Amino acid sequence: MSQKPASLREDYLKLLQDSTSLEQMGLVHDSSRIQPTQPLVGKDMKRALTQLRLESMLVATMDKDKPLELSSDTQQRLIDAAGNQQVVLDEYEKELLVAIERLELRFPVPYLVGDFPLAYPFNAVTVLRNAGALVLVNRGLTDMIWFAAKLFSAGVSVQVTDGTDEGDNVDPMPFTKEQIAEWLAQVVLSYLRNKDAQAAGHLLPQFGRVRSMVVACLTNECTKFVIAHEFAHIIKGHLAENFRVDSGDDDVIFRVLEQVLKSFEQTSGVVRYTSRKTQEIAGKWRQEIDADLLGLRILFAGQASRGSNKRFIIDGNHPLFEFTAAAPFFLFALYHLITEVKKASTGHRQAIFLTEHPPAELRHEFVKMTYGSWGQPELPHIANEVMKWFSGVQQSVVERTLKQTT
Repeated sequence: MSQKPASLREDYLKLLQDSTSLEQMGLVHDSSRIQPTQPLVGKDMKRALTQLRLESMLVATMDKDKPLELSSDTQQRLIDAAGNQQVVLDEYEKELLVAIERLELRFPVPYLVGDFPLAYPFNAVTVLRNAGALVLVNRGLTDMIWFAAKLFSAGVSVQVTDGTDEGDNVDPMPFTKEQIAEWLAQVVLSYLRNKDAQAAGHLLPQFGRVRSMVVACLTNECTKFVIAHEFAHIIKGHLAENFRVDSGDDDVIFRVLEQVLKSFEQTSGVVRYTSRKTQEIAGKWRQEIDADLLGLRILFAGQASRGSNKRFIIDGNHPLFEFTAAAPFFLFALYHLITEVKKASTGHRQAIFLTEHPPAELRHEFVKMTYGSWGQPELPHIANEVMKWFSGVQQSVVERTLKQTT
């Protein structure tokens, strides 16, 4: 963790140790039900890495891939971290800060990004404290992203080029669509029940080098987008008590959101999760859309070369371009799937859930329009593959979760 005000760090540690504080902030309804996850120790990590290498060798043979290779330095870092997600979040923070500086953006208050290795009901949230802002990233969310990315990558063919005619081509793994849907249903249910996707068990072995790279890149970019989204809330001042969204007639986005909300409220099948009035909800939705778009801008700004004199550039040749472009669509599709499962399992399958966050489909459309305004009329390949994959498995996943819950 980078240097932060001592009092902010103390606030973070207090929240880790005392979940009743989060209950007082309205982020948790019943803190007595929260069960902390147990961190791995060094010997457990060594055992896990050994199993990882063996599985990767076996799968690579079947997959016509190469085994996953980890340098001795990387292995030691993993052992030292012992499953501590904070080490990873710190690396993401450093990357995002480079982009934020390039865009000449400023944080109005001190902040701290902290891992929450507990099964709390929020995914990622930023809370304002006396000493600054705490960006809390729930381990349940990052685990869920990793599981979904792994299942996605298992069913697609992967081609890796090196700028020449040579490269690696890896075919889809020999799993049926039904198997993938069944595993994804188990993961979603585990996530919904206690925010612990890991409770679904060891569903798939460690992949070979190429497919492992796809999982890692997609997981990394999705998690960075989540953090960049929270940073955007801080930078734009959304946390301030006196912050108000400009709802003037010239704010086209606000008016569109307001009209969508009004159409929802006129529908008989609306399930409200907020007591706010229409205009207040539209303001909250506007903040979320703003944070999505600025968060995405921050991600892409981080891909400009250090010697570039441009603050913001979309470089289609950057190695991470495809994964960065796909990240918001992957997250929105995942959120949509989880919502559909939740609606079906609570007897509200045809309902509209009205919350202070805009529907994932709406966020998807705004990001898609933003790409168009940036001169990207066609979505990149991986983004399209992500949407096609989620669309193809969603119905089956919902049906399977219904069977498991009944």
